[in-house]
Amino acid sequence: MSPRRERPELRIGMVGAGTMARAHSAALSLIGPLYADLPVRIRLVAVADINGTVAADLADRYGYERVAYASASSGNRTAVELPAGL
Repeated sequence: MSPRRERPELRIGMVGAGTMARAHSAALSLIGPLYADLPVRIRLVAVADINGTVAADLADRYGYERVAYASASSGNRTAVELPAGL
């Protein structure tokens, strides 16, 4: 029997933590169990949202490693600081 080869990671960062982010996160969290032969391993790395509470809830629910919050606002645009190494 040959040793199992380590699959490369597909690192996911979700921008926004609303309804669609929850739907996508649920689907992404099921890819590994449903498609064991997929040539990549899904890794939920970070979620960013203007609402830190909503982002933290999404991260806790689906296992994202990090949360980024809105840090500054300028007119209609919001700057979000993402974790280093994302």
